[in-house]
Amino acid sequence: MTTLFPIDDEGRWRTFLRLPGIHAHPARLAACFGGAIAPDLCAALQAEPRFAVRLTGVLEDVGLLPPADDALHCAEVDRAIVVQAPQELMAAALRAGALYWADAIANVVLAPDVEQLRSSLDGALIAFGLANRAAGPQGLRFDDLSHAAEVVARDGWYSFLAWVAQLPAGVRARLVLKFEDGAIAPGPVPALFAEIGPGLYRQAAGS
Repeated sequence: MTTLFPIDDEGRWRTFLRLPGIHAHPARLAACFGGAIAPDLCAALQAEPRFAVRLTGVLEDVGLLPPADDALHCAEVDRAIVVQAPQELMAAALRAGALYWADAIANVVLAPDVEQLRSSLDGALIAFGLANRAAGPQGLRFDDLSHAAEVVARDGWYSFLAWVAQLPAGVRARLVLKFEDGAIAPGPVPALFAEIGPGLYRQAAGS
Protein backbone atom coordinates (compact mmCIF):
# COMPACT_ATOMS: atom_id res chain seq x y z
CA MET A 1 0.00 0.00 0.00
CA THR A 2 1.20 3.49 -0.82
CA THR A 3 2.10 5.54 2.25
CA LEU A 4 0.84 9.10 2.10
CA PHE A 5 3.49 11.77 2.41
CA PRO A 6 3.67 13.59 5.75
CA ILE A 7 2.51 17.19 5.83
CA ASP A 8 5.46 19.33 4.79
CA ASP A 9 3.68 22.59 5.42
CA GLU A 10 1.99 22.60 8.80
CA GLY A 11 0.75 26.06 7.91
CA ARG A 12 -1.70 24.61 5.38
CA TRP A 13 -3.30 22.53 8.12
CA ARG A 14 -3.52 25.47 10.51
CA THR A 15 -5.04 27.65 7.80
CA PHE A 16 -7.55 24.93 6.96
CA LEU A 17 -8.70 24.88 10.58
CA ARG A 18 -8.55 28.56 11.50
CA LEU A 19 -9.37 30.37 8.25
CA PRO A 20 -11.76 28.18 6.27
CA GLY A 21 -13.17 31.31 4.66
CA ILE A 22 -10.20 31.14 2.33
CA HIS A 23 -11.02 27.74 0.89
CA ALA A 24 -14.84 27.68 1.13
CA HIS A 25 -16.66 27.40 -2.18
CA PRO A 26 -17.56 30.93 -3.34
CA ALA A 27 -21.20 29.93 -3.71
CA ARG A 28 -21.28 28.87 -0.05
CA LEU A 29 -20.03 32.30 0.96
CA ALA A 30 -22.47 34.05 -1.34
CA ALA A 31 -25.34 32.18 0.30
CA CYS A 32 -24.18 33.48 3.68
CA PHE A 33 -24.76 37.01 2.38
CA GLY A 34 -28.27 36.14 1.27
CA GLY A 35 -27.35 36.55 -2.37
CA ALA A 36 -26.38 40.20 -1.89
CA ILE A 37 -22.85 39.34 -3.07
CA ALA A 38 -22.23 37.21 -6.15
CA PRO A 39 -19.97 34.14 -5.99
CA ASP A 40 -17.49 35.82 -8.33
CA LEU A 41 -17.08 38.70 -5.90
CA CYS A 42 -16.70 36.26 -3.02
CA ALA A 43 -13.92 34.53 -4.95
CA ALA A 44 -12.21 37.87 -5.44
CA LEU A 45 -12.45 38.60 -1.71
CA GLN A 46 -10.99 35.19 -0.93
CA ALA A 47 -7.96 36.04 -3.04
CA GLU A 48 -7.18 38.95 -0.69
CA PRO A 49 -5.52 37.73 2.54
CA ARG A 50 -6.81 40.72 4.48
CA PHE A 51 -10.39 39.42 4.17
CA ALA A 52 -9.62 35.90 5.45
CA VAL A 53 -10.69 36.53 9.04
CA ARG A 54 -13.84 38.40 8.02
CA LEU A 55 -14.97 35.70 5.61
CA THR A 56 -14.37 33.03 8.22
CA GLY A 57 -16.44 35.09 10.66
CA VAL A 58 -19.31 35.12 8.17
CA LEU A 59 -19.28 31.32 8.09
CA GLU A 60 -19.26 31.22 11.88
CA ASP A 61 -22.16 33.68 12.12
CA VAL A 62 -24.44 31.41 10.09
CA GLY A 63 -23.48 28.30 12.05
CA LEU A 64 -21.37 26.53 9.43
CA LEU A 65 -18.25 26.23 11.59
CA PRO A 66 -18.43 23.95 14.62
CA PRO A 67 -15.47 24.06 17.01
CA ALA A 68 -12.33 22.38 15.76
CA ASP A 69 -11.23 21.05 19.15
CA ASP A 70 -11.54 17.48 17.87
CA ALA A 71 -9.03 18.20 15.11
CA LEU A 72 -6.33 16.94 17.47
CA HIS A 73 -7.72 13.47 16.84
CA CYS A 74 -7.35 13.78 13.07
CA ALA A 75 -4.69 11.39 11.79
CA GLU A 76 -1.73 12.91 9.99
CA VAL A 77 -2.61 10.99 6.85
CA ASP A 78 -6.03 12.65 6.83
CA ARG A 79 -4.61 16.08 7.57
CA ALA A 80 -2.53 15.78 4.42
CA ILE A 81 -5.64 14.95 2.40
CA VAL A 82 -8.14 17.52 3.67
CA VAL A 83 -5.91 20.44 2.70
CA GLN A 84 -6.01 19.38 -0.95
CA ALA A 85 -8.09 21.23 -3.53
CA PRO A 86 -11.59 19.94 -4.36
CA GLN A 87 -10.45 18.81 -7.81
CA GLU A 88 -7.71 16.71 -6.24
CA LEU A 89 -10.15 15.21 -3.74
CA MET A 90 -12.54 14.20 -6.52
CA ALA A 91 -9.75 12.78 -8.65
CA ALA A 92 -8.71 10.66 -5.67
CA ALA A 93 -12.28 9.36 -5.39
CA LEU A 94 -12.07 8.04 -8.96
CA ARG A 95 -8.73 6.41 -8.19
CA ALA A 96 -10.28 4.80 -5.11
CA GLY A 97 -12.90 3.27 -7.37
CA ALA A 98 -10.15 1.99 -9.65
CA LEU A 99 -8.45 0.45 -6.61
CA TYR A 100 -11.65 -1.34 -5.64
CA TRP A 101 -12.04 -2.71 -9.18
CA ALA A 102 -8.32 -3.24 -9.75
CA ASP A 103 -8.48 -7.03 -10.00
CA ALA A 104 -11.38 -6.80 -12.43
CA ILE A 105 -9.45 -4.29 -14.55
CA ALA A 106 -6.39 -6.55 -14.57
CA ASN A 107 -8.44 -9.53 -15.70
CA VAL A 108 -9.75 -7.86 -18.85
CA VAL A 109 -7.37 -9.53 -21.30
CA LEU A 110 -9.17 -10.35 -24.55
CA ALA A 111 -8.57 -7.72 -27.21
CA PRO A 112 -12.26 -6.90 -27.84
CA ASP A 113 -12.88 -6.60 -24.10
CA VAL A 114 -9.81 -4.43 -23.60
CA GLU A 115 -11.03 -2.13 -26.35
CA GLN A 116 -14.47 -1.90 -24.77
CA LEU A 117 -12.95 -1.14 -21.37
CA ARG A 118 -10.79 1.58 -22.88
CA SER A 119 -13.82 3.13 -24.54
CA SER A 120 -15.57 3.36 -21.17
CA LEU A 121 -12.89 3.96 -18.54
CA ASP A 122 -10.20 6.64 -18.58
CA GLY A 123 -6.80 5.27 -19.53
CA ALA A 124 -5.12 6.74 -16.45
CA LEU A 125 -7.58 4.89 -14.19
CA ILE A 126 -6.97 1.65 -16.08
CA ALA A 127 -3.22 2.07 -15.62
CA PHE A 128 -3.72 2.89 -11.94
CA GLY A 129 -5.81 -0.23 -11.43
CA LEU A 130 -3.27 -2.40 -13.24
CA ALA A 131 -0.47 -1.03 -11.08
CA ASN A 132 -2.42 -1.79 -7.89
CA ARG A 133 -4.33 -4.96 -8.72
CA ALA A 134 -3.88 -6.38 -5.22
CA ALA A 135 -5.35 -3.33 -3.49
CA GLY A 136 -9.04 -4.21 -3.73
CA PRO A 137 -11.15 -7.33 -3.33
CA GLN A 138 -10.01 -10.24 -5.45
CA GLY A 139 -12.31 -12.02 -7.87
CA LEU A 140 -14.47 -9.05 -8.87
CA ARG A 141 -15.51 -8.90 -12.52
CA PHE A 142 -17.43 -6.30 -14.49
CA ASP A 143 -20.94 -7.35 -15.44
CA ASP A 144 -20.91 -4.96 -18.39
CA LEU A 145 -17.67 -3.38 -19.57
CA SER A 146 -19.57 -0.53 -21.20
CA HIS A 147 -20.60 0.58 -17.69
CA ALA A 148 -17.15 0.24 -16.13
CA ALA A 149 -16.72 3.98 -15.69
CA GLU A 150 -20.05 4.23 -13.88
CA VAL A 151 -19.33 1.51 -11.33
CA VAL A 152 -15.78 2.75 -10.74
CA ALA A 153 -17.09 6.28 -10.11
CA ARG A 154 -19.92 4.99 -7.90
CA ASP A 155 -17.69 2.87 -5.69
CA GLY A 156 -15.02 5.54 -5.56
CA TRP A 157 -17.69 7.94 -4.33
CA TYR A 158 -18.77 5.44 -1.68
CA SER A 159 -15.14 5.20 -0.55
CA PHE A 160 -14.88 8.98 -0.38
CA LEU A 161 -18.09 9.31 1.64
CA ALA A 162 -16.94 6.59 4.03
CA TRP A 163 -13.66 8.43 4.53
CA VAL A 164 -15.43 11.76 5.10
CA ALA A 165 -17.76 10.16 7.65
CA GLN A 166 -14.90 9.04 9.89
CA LEU A 167 -13.25 12.46 10.06
CA PRO A 168 -13.64 14.45 13.30
CA ALA A 169 -16.77 16.63 13.07
CA GLY A 170 -14.91 19.95 13.05
CA VAL A 171 -12.60 18.77 10.29
CA ARG A 172 -15.46 17.29 8.28
CA ALA A 173 -17.44 20.53 8.42
CA ARG A 174 -14.50 22.51 7.06
CA LEU A 175 -13.87 19.99 4.30
CA VAL A 176 -17.50 20.05 3.16
CA LEU A 177 -17.33 23.84 2.83
CA LYS A 178 -14.93 23.42 -0.07
CA PHE A 179 -17.82 22.14 -2.17
CA GLU A 180 -21.13 23.59 -3.28
CA ASP A 181 -24.01 23.12 -0.88
CA GLY A 182 -25.33 19.57 -1.11
CA ALA A 183 -22.41 18.24 -3.15
CA ILE A 184 -21.32 16.04 -0.25
CA ALA A 185 -24.58 14.92 1.27
CA PRO A 186 -24.70 12.13 3.82
CA GLY A 187 -26.20 9.09 2.20
CA PRO A 188 -26.37 5.34 2.52
CA VAL A 189 -22.96 3.75 2.07
CA PRO A 190 -22.88 -0.04 1.67
CA ALA A 191 -21.45 -1.76 4.71
CA LEU A 192 -18.48 -3.08 2.75
CA PHE A 193 -17.40 0.45 1.81
CA ALA A 194 -17.97 1.73 5.33
CA GLU A 195 -15.33 -0.83 6.30
CA ILE A 196 -12.77 -0.68 3.48
CA GLY A 197 -13.62 2.61 1.76
CA PRO A 198 -11.57 4.93 4.00
CA GLY A 199 -8.44 2.86 3.45
CA LEU A 200 -8.96 2.76 -0.31
CA TYR A 201 -9.49 6.50 -0.41
CA ARG A 202 -6.42 7.24 1.70
CA GLN A 203 -4.29 5.12 -0.61
CA ALA A 204 -5.76 6.77 -3.68
CA ALA A 205 -5.28 10.27 -2.29
CA GLY A 206 -1.64 9.57 -1.57
CA SER A 207 -0.87 8.37 -5.08
